[in-house]
Amino acid sequence: MQVLIIGGTGIISVGIVNALLARNANVTILNRGKTKVSIPAGVEVLIADRYDEPALAAAIAGRRFDAVIDMVCSQPAIAEAAVRVFANHCTQYIFCSTVATYGDGVRQLKPPEVTGVLVTEDCAQDPPNDYGRNKLACEVVFLRAHADGVFATTIVRPQITYGPGKLINDQLQWEDPAAWYRIERDLPVLCSGDGVGLTQATHRDDVGLFFAHAVLEPRTYGQAYNVVGDELLTWREFYRQVGVALGRRVQLISMPADWLIEHGGDFCELLGNTRYHHVYSAAKAKQDVPAFRCRINFAEGVTQNMKDGKRRGVWRRSDDPRYQPLVDAAMGIGMKAIEL
Repeated sequence: MQVLIIGGTGIISVGIVNALLARNANVTILNRGKTKVSIPAGVEVLIADRYDEPALAAAIAGRRFDAVIDMVCSQPAIAEAAVRVFANHCTQYIFCSTVATYGDGVRQLKPPEVTGVLVTEDCAQDPPNDYGRNKLACEVVFLRAHADGVFATTIVRPQITYGPGKLINDQLQWEDPAAWYRIERDLPVLCSGDGVGLTQATHRDDVGLFFAHAVLEPRTYGQAYNVVGDELLTWREFYRQVGVALGRRVQLISMPADWLIEHGGDFCELLGNTRYHHVYSAAKAKQDVPAFRCRINFAEGVTQNMKDGKRRGVWRRSDDPRYQPLVDAAMGIGMKAIEL
């Protein structure tokens, strides 16, 4: 198989590359060459800015791929450019979207779409933010290309995905969450509600399996898939497991989501989704891509993730000037931490 990955160096991409190499695929990655990561032996690298349509077209001139896996696109205009560039250059286009296209967990979804807590691919899509709306608009572009016969389109919607190289997010923050190094320093951390909202987290190596085995799988053509882990975790258990990985007892303060958003603003950026149950069914993905199975449980994966964070020096920051005032304000109105 000849597979091109646009991006190729992010957390999920690393899992995809490894899984494709295990299938003896010929893997090419295309990016701007600015991310300093180790590229596995045998992987070809093309340097181009995918946002520069002529440069992208020049980079793949005279090439044809069995599949293109797009890990970067997040704007419909860029998706339209990709359709123009890759027409006649690939059999299948696999687009990495997101479960954020569904909306605020199950809050916005009503029967008959929802018969339980797990969101399926048949549920309505009503994204609450620009990121989800733009990803959904990209899905529309690529599925239209599929309907027009330009190439076969497969849509993949991951949830929380983590692995070495990037700390797993907490309930409030996406990038380098302060909560984990606060737990490392025996400081209280914040959680929305009473901490029993449900979530999932999937190791990048398991997500990579789906992408790799969806390549040239006809059952996936024209379809969208939730690619998520099997374990359903309350946020309270999520935090507790991180504490176990760090060898610490977690001091958890539960606060109403509205209070956290009012006082924390964009610091609590993820609460637009994570304040609600945020769990998805992967039954369709397992049915159509039988090789997709989650082999790394959360306890094992998050232990690996925290060890990697320590190795990379993530805990070198000496303070968290936006987090501590939230904790002080919560404790100032009488809230107390519980030990997990």
